[in-house]
Amino acid sequence: MLIADSVISRWVELFREAAQKGPDGQWSKSLNMADEVNYLVFDILGDLCFGKNFDMKEPGSDLKHVPELIAAYLQVLAPVSTIAFNGDTITFAAESIP
Repeated sequence: MLIADSVISRWVELFREAAQKGPDGQWSKSLNMADEVNYLVFDILGDLCFGKNFDMKEPGSDLKHVPELIAAYLQVLAPVSTIAFNGDTITFAAESIP
């Protein structure tokens, strides 16, 4: 669990930096938390499963496009995975195509 601790500690440090007040006490830049959590999950799973940190949480990471690629791939793959081949008939989501 020490690996995850170091990843989470760095993540919290980055959020603290991002949440600090802007110049002249203005609001800080907004963050899309869904994207930020995706990056955190990739970093933790990379460390725990592959022994390699992808550093997606770091500013300027070249891998921040990977979650979107996976999501797009799954949007194409999910409908294809529901196709059932029954002899000469292809069944797709309750429709039959001869």
